Amino acid sequence: MKKSIYVCSLMSLSLSIAIGAESTEGKFTVTMEQKYYSWKDDNDNKGYQHVMPLTISYKNQNFNAGLRRAYIISENKSKGREGRVAHWSDTSLSFAYTSDYYKSLPMRFNLSMNIPNGKATLSQKERNAVMDGHLVWQTRFGEGFNVTPGINVSHALTKKDSLGLGLSHTFQGDFDPNEEQKNDVIDPGDISTVVLQYQHNDSNWYAQSSLNYQHSGVTQRDKQDSYQKGDSWNVAVNGGYSITPKHIVRMNYNYSHRERDKSFDAKQQALVTEKFNSNGDSHSFGLNYTYKINDKHSVGILGNYLNINGNDYDYVNSRYLPERKKWSIGARYNMKVNKDLSLSLQAKRFALKEAESPHYRMTANGLTTENRDENYHGWNISANLQYGF
Repeated sequence: MKKSIYVCSLMSLSLSIAIGAESTEGKFTVTMEQKYYSWKDDNDNKGYQHVMPLTISYKNQNFNAGLRRAYIISENKSKGREGRVAHWSDTSLSFAYTSDYYKSLPMRFNLSMNIPNGKATLSQKERNAVMDGHLVWQTRFGEGFNVTPGINVSHALTKKDSLGLGLSHTFQGDFDPNEEQKNDVIDPGDISTVVLQYQHNDSNWYAQSSLNYQHSGVTQRDKQDSYQKGDSWNVAVNGGYSITPKHIVRMNYNYSHRERDKSFDAKQQALVTEKFNSNGDSHSFGLNYTYKINDKHSVGILGNYLNINGNDYDYVNSRYLPERKKWSIGARYNMKVNKDLSLSLQAKRFALKEAESPHYRMTANGLTTENRDENYHGWNISANLQYGF
């Protein structure tokens, strides 16, 4: 029997302020954001998360640099699984340089780094503050020292069409996710990514498509092979069309396929491909309509659908992730106060249904688990204020 889906309320609030300073040599920008999420399900499980990112970026001709860090307050108030984390995240650094030495084949060199000054090692209570990524924004509060070099090459086929190829490799550093457990240091496998992209721009419409392939190396736990993520493929298509100067429609579609993971088998003393609870395909679709009232004001409606046809397991946070479907619909309002200041408001209502999986429940005899499906409803509300000069 299907259960009622009136089970979860989620409220999200985000405020972004960007301040820029520009000279003949370059442009400096500071962005501050506020994001707040809260949720509740039919068993009175609930929690919230407040994330305050700070981003600093600099641009000078063909060179770009950026720094980003956030303060996170994440609290799970579910009975028997209470937990709270209040800490700064890791720091992200990024650098990019575009070389136009070959006019018909510009190259963009990228380098990004994750500086491990967040909170990667969590106590058991703090681990309870790690909540589902479809309910809150941040699912990890820190990890290892990661470095990702990459290169992107593009070529203009015509005045309206271009083709691009991107290559990157992420070297992931080790970290200890569990405070109480000894000999539990995780060394994530490195990640290699290849992206092929095509884009068409016309007078009143545009279209873009990409093919992404990702391969992950073997992850070790306490210097022993533990598991390996399956290779994944992603196809993305998005575009926009101006029906009239005031009526604009945008849409996007993503298809992802991930091969089965490999886990260490004690009997065979080797990594073995999983036969059940494995990954599969996922589909997502988004539709967005905007009406420009005038040069300063516009309104819009948007909807999204997500269908994940495969189970997964988060080895770092020890969380089982079942199949799920998610729907959302919302409205948006944009206002351009002046050339330097703009405001955007958005509200979305969503419903999330999970397939049957193990769930915690507090009984008279204490905390227990039971297999059941789960349903959620919620809200996502955001505000964005941007100012630059």
